[in-house]
Amino acid sequence: CILPNGTATFLGRALDLGCGTGLLGLWVAAAGLADEVALADRPERLPYLKANIGLNNHGCPALLSPLALLWGDTVAAAQAGPFDTVLAADLIYDRALHVPLMGTLLAVRAPLIVLAFGQRSPCEEEAFLALLVAKGFDCKLHYIARADECGAPHDVLLYCCSRQAGV
Repeated sequence: CILPNGTATFLGRALDLGCGTGLLGLWVAAAGLADEVALADRPERLPYLKANIGLNNHGCPALLSPLALLWGDTVAAAQAGPFDTVLAADLIYDRALHVPLMGTLLAVRAPLIVLAFGQRSPCEEEAFLALLVAKGFDCKLHYIARADECGAPHDVLLYCCSRQAGV
């Protein structure tokens, strides 16, 4: 996991799922924390991801690639995988998306999910963490940035979820 104290684990082949502009995946690639980073989002966002990769790929030690991926499309997710790590930032705020998101996470077969989110709705977030645990992941809270300490509207939590052996 990438921790605020400056320590990091090499992420291998990483998937930045629901990446938006791709900022997190671009940072991971530029920092040399992965061999390859796939920036994945909805198909209509692919032109923006390609442009951001083109603008930010100078001297980058990792291979960067855009990936059109809809949550719940487990066939496409399985074809794109396997990945060593999934970066999942600010994805779990809507319970209606938990099942398709979980299907995608399972299909890419990553042994590590780095999950970060602003704590908007503890019930929603706890429900998703419980779903991960039910699917064989061990989720450990690694960091909390308190809203009053960092000027954010919500506390920001970082979990590292590791797939249990044999799952």
